[in-house]
Amino acid sequence: MNNSSYEDYLTRINDLLIEDIREAYPEWREKEFQNASDILSVTEDKFIFIIDEWGYIFSHELFREHQGDFLEYLRDLFKDRPYVELVYMTGVLPIKQYSTGSALNMFDEYTMLKNTFFAEYFGFTEDETEKLCQKQEAITLDEIRTWYNGYFIQKGAKIYNPRSVVLALMKFERAVKDDGFGYVAELQN
Repeated sequence: MNNSSYEDYLTRINDLLIEDIREAYPEWREKEFQNASDILSVTEDKFIFIIDEWGYIFSHELFREHQGDFLEYLRDLFKDRPYVELVYMTGVLPIKQYSTGSALNMFDEYTMLKNTFFAEYFGFTEDETEKLCQKQEAITLDEIRTWYNGYFIQKGAKIYNPRSVVLALMKFERAVKDDGFGYVAELQN
C-alpha cells in the first residue's frame, strides 16, 4: 500500500468506481458526487460487482484499526441497494469470520470444497484446460498435469486454478534436458 492511509485506500476505490460509471454514462461526467453509491443510484441501472481478494486488508493486516470501517463501507455500498444485481467476491477469507452481526449478512459463501453444485465453476475443468492447450503449441495438458495436478471436486471431476493455467499457457518455455529427465518449465515473473 506504499504508506498510504486507510482514507487514501477508500478514496481510491471510490474514485475508480465513479470514473468507471462516468465513462459508461457520459451524461453524469460533469455532476459532482460524494461517493460511488450516489452515482450508481442515479443511473437507475443494476450492476454486477466483482471484487477479487476482498479480504486483502485482513489477510495482510492492513489498517487494523479500520477493518470494521471497511466492512461498513462494503455494507453501505452493497446492502439493500437498488443498483446491486450481484456481488461476486473472491478470496481466501470467509466473510462471516470478519462480519459479526448483520453487517454483511446478505452474502452466501460458496467454497470449492463444500459446494458440489458450484464446484466446477471455481476453476477450469480438465476439458476446458485441454481445449485451451489445443489452441496453442507451448504446453500440452499432460505437461500442465506434470507441473500442476489440479483439484478433485466432490463430483469426481478435476479442476485447475485459472491463474495457474493462464500463466502456464502464456509463460511456459519448453526445454529438453540433456539428462533425459524431461521438460523444464520456467515461469517468468
